[in-house]
Amino acid sequence: MISTVVIVVSFNSGAGLDSIIGEYRAHGIPVVVVENGSEPPAYHIDDIDLYLLGHGNIGYGAALNYGYRQACSQFGEIEWVLLANADAAPSERLLRAITSGELNFAADLLGFHEGGVERWRGAIPSPSVPFMMILRGEKRALARLPESRLYPVGALLLVRARCFDQLRGFDTRFFLYFEEVDLVQRARRLGYRVAFAPESLVYLHDAHAATRKVNNAAAYELGRSGATYVRQERFPGFAVWIVGEFLRLFMLGARARLRRDELGHAAFAASRRGFYQGLRTPRIAEERSRHLLKRPPRLMPSAAGDRLCGTQPAPATTKP
Repeated sequence: MISTVVIVVSFNSGAGLDSIIGEYRAHGIPVVVVENGSEPPAYHIDDIDLYLLGHGNIGYGAALNYGYRQACSQFGEIEWVLLANADAAPSERLLRAITSGELNFAADLLGFHEGGVERWRGAIPSPSVPFMMILRGEKRALARLPESRLYPVGALLLVRARCFDQLRGFDTRFFLYFEEVDLVQRARRLGYRVAFAPESLVYLHDAHAATRKVNNAAAYELGRSGATYVRQERFPGFAVWIVGEFLRLFMLGARARLRRDELGHAAFAASRRGFYQGLRTPRIAEERSRHLLKRPPRLMPSAAGDRLCGTQPAPATTKP
C-alpha cells in the first residue's frame, strides 16, 4: 500500500509548479498532475509520476476524481490522498508531518491553514450566515461559528482514501468552488471526522493565479456554485439564505463602486449573474463534465459495492 499520493489540478500553470512538484518528490510522495488547460505546459513533466491531459477543462472536482481514479489504477491501494491546487505550496513542516504519519490520527478529512491570510476556512451556508457577514464582516463572523459549521477551503485537503472512495469523490455538478463544501458535509453525515490541522502546518496559496486573466469568470462560477449547493441541500430556511446572499453580493459590489474599484465591482456583478444562473440551472457543470470526459467521475455518495476505485470501505471514524 502507498501511504500518500498527491493529485494536483493545473490550468495552464506556469513554471512555478516545478518547485512544488519538486517538494513533493523530495519527500517521497508520488505526484499525479491533471492538466485541465489546453496550452503546452510551461512546467517540466519529467518528474511527474502520472500526467493526465487532453480531456479539456472538466472542472476542479471532476479533475480530482479523474486523477484519483487513474492513481488507483497506477499505484494500487492508497491510504491517503492529498488534493491540491497547482498554486498551493505546502510548507516543509507540513510535508514532514504528512510523510511521518503524524497526522494519521487526526481526522479522515483534514484542512490546513493558509499562511498569512484568513481565507483558509469558510462557513457552511445557513440562513444566518449572510447577515452575520454583512453586519460583522467575514473574519469576525467566521470566528463566532463552531467548527461543525465551518469547512476547510479546498486548495489543499488531506483525505483518507477509503473515505474519498466511499463518497465517490466530488460531486461534478460543481464546476469550480463549493465542491469541498459538499464533500465535507457528505463526509460528516457518514460519520467521518473533519478537522483542521494545527496552525503550525501551513501552505502558501497564490489565490486566483490560474484564473487571474479571467477573474470575472471565476467570480461567476463562485456565485453559480453557491446557488447550486443551496438548491441541492434545501436546508430549513434556504430561501432566507438566498435573499441574504444576494443582498451581501449587491452590497459588496456597491462598496467596490464607491471605492472606484471597477474590477471589484465587475467581479461582484459577475458573481450575482452566476448566482442567478445557479438558481435556474444547477446541473450545467455536470453536463459539461460529461461532454468533455468520456468516462466522467460519478456524482453522488456511493451505495455498498459501488465505489470510485473499488476498495472496501472502512468503518467511519465517529466524533468523540
